Amino acid sequence: MSRDFYQNWRGRNTSTPVFGESAGSPAVSESDRPHDRVRTRPKDFDHPLTCFYWANGGCKKSAMECHYAHWETGYVSEAPVSNGRESVAGKNASRHYEVMRTQEQILAARENAVKAREERLREHQSDVEIQAENNAREKKRLLVLEEQLKEQQKLIPTADVSEKLQRDAEDLDVDRRTLFVAINCFDEQLHDVNAASIKASSDLKLIENRLEAIARQQISPSPNEIADLVERLTNISKALKKQLDKAKDSIFGQLRADPYSKGR
Repeated sequence: MSRDFYQNWRGRNTSTPVFGESAGSPAVSESDRPHDRVRTRPKDFDHPLTCFYWANGGCKKSAMECHYAHWETGYVSEAPVSNGRESVAGKNASRHYEVMRTQEQILAARENAVKAREERLREHQSDVEIQAENNAREKKRLLVLEEQLKEQQKLIPTADVSEKLQRDAEDLDVDRRTLFVAINCFDEQLHDVNAASIKASSDLKLIENRLEAIARQQISPSPNEIADLVERLTNISKALKKQLDKAKDSIFGQLRADPYSKGR
């Protein structure tokens, strides 16, 4: 946009009323305006920072001319984005443009960082949900194990029952060892009794043979012979009784001498 168009837009064209004037009245000189007198600008400043007429509601230009005025006077935010992206007023337009591009890049980087944080948050939330499900399953398993432990504790005997079982086990062990000693002693005495029985059987066989011989001869035995047979039978009976008594005394003696059977 040329400087002449800008100067005409500022109100130097008398066909456009300015703020504080009516149509047909002479234009007020720029030096007589309080706004311009207060806001003095350097001589090398090409464009004003603000649009005086637009800010005070006295601008009668068209929409397109207003857009141009916004670009020229520094109101870039009021201009269309498609047309004003690369339009910045003032001598430092390139620097302002670079600042804008840097701010856009910073904003884009922040948006990307926010998206990345949201993605990490969703992943973390998913991990937390999975962990919560695992914790729930583990809790159920622990409850089942706790119930099983309680059932097993019910089967464990109390202290009194444990002591009684221990005493019974000791008694059974004592009885077993005592019986083992008695069996060994009985085996020894049984061998002696068998030997005495064999001798008694031999003596009885002799007596039986003598009685058969007397019966075949059909003679009466003499008194001495009868006395001898009676004495033999008496001796056999005494020998068997003595051997049995000896075996009994030996067995009970062994049991009394057994340390495990004492106090029974």
